[in-house]
Amino acid sequence: MASMRAFPPLTRIRKLALALPETDEAAPFGDPWFRVRAKMFCCFTSHEDRPAVVVKVGKENLDLFLKDRRFYKSPYIGNSGWVGLFLDGTVDWDEVSTLIRDSFNRVAPKALRLPEAK
Repeated sequence: MASMRAFPPLTRIRKLALALPETDEAAPFGDPWFRVRAKMFCCFTSHEDRPAVVVKVGKENLDLFLKDRRFYKSPYIGNSGWVGLFLDGTVDWDEVSTLIRDSFNRVAPKALRLPEAK
């Protein structure tokens, strides 16, 4: 795959993630990670040569997400409640935004958590 840093969905993921309080971007293993107070809450990556965003949905929700073929259990961290969403094809960016915000709330300290979307 071409450089992930220049991939158009990354620009949108970056904008969504970095708009959240006290977030930053790092690339410890090459893929862009988005963190709150040094804890990852989402990652832009490639899985099976397909672009994807990885978010924390919680162990209790894994089975629900994995019934949808757009999602996969993230290698290494999937058993801790992380899934990837493929970003090739038609992408619902409102859904991506919600997933990123929910993941942020699962990782962020209580004082930084966002109000639940209605």
